[in-house]
Amino acid sequence: MGCLNRYSNVLDSTDLIEAFQDARIGEDDIVLIFSIDGMQLYVMKASVCWIYIWVLLNLAPERQYKKKHILIGSYIPGPNNPKNLDSFLLSGLQHLAALQKEGLRVWDAVLQCQIHSKVFLTLLMADGPSMMHITKFVGYYGKHSCCLYCGLQGHHKPARKHYFPVLLKLADYKVEGCTYEDINIRELSKPSYKQYFANLQYLIALFSLSQYLG
Repeated sequence: MGCLNRYSNVLDSTDLIEAFQDARIGEDDIVLIFSIDGMQLYVMKASVCWIYIWVLLNLAPERQYKKKHILIGSYIPGPNNPKNLDSFLLSGLQHLAALQKEGLRVWDAVLQCQIHSKVFLTLLMADGPSMMHITKFVGYYGKHSCCLYCGLQGHHKPARKHYFPVLLKLADYKVEGCTYEDINIRELSKPSYKQYFANLQYLIALFSLSQYLG
C-alpha cells in the first residue's frame, strides 16, 4: 500500500486504512476515540476534576469535536488527582467491552432497517500528566517517560530530579548519566512487551519502597 501525500486526520492513518481494507471495520461499525484530561474549574480555588469523553470518528472531521456530538463518559470529582484511575473507568470500559463482544443494534432511519454495529476503539488520548495515570508509568518527568515504551532516555538539569525528553545533545552539557549523543527519532526501538514484562518482574521482586524509589 502506498503513502498519502498529506495526513490531515486520524482516519488517514495506515492502521485504520488497513483495518478497513481487511474488513476488521465494516461499513456499519462505530469507531471511537477515548480522551481524558484533568481541569481546574476556578482560578483561585482547589477545584481540580477529571472528565473523559468518547469522540465519534464516523462523523465528518469538521463535526467530530462539536459539543453536541461529544459523548461524555464520566466525571471524576477532585480536588485531588485520582489514586486509582482504573476504578473510575471500570464501568465505562466494561460497557465498551460488552458492545465489542455483543455488538450494538441501531435503527437506521434513512434505510428504514435495523443494523448491527461493532464498536472499534482506535485511540486512547491524554496529555503527559493524564497518560501517567493511565499507563502507570513513571510519568512525563521520569528518565524513561515515553508512554509507548520506545526507550528514549531523558535529560535533567544539574542537581535536579526531573527529566525532559531531548533528542539533540545540548551544548556544554555534562551531567552524569545523561550525556547521550544526538538521537534520530526514526531509529528509536519499537515497543517491546518482553522488555515490559521483564521490568514488571523486576518491580514485583522489590522488597521495600526505598528499593522502588532508588
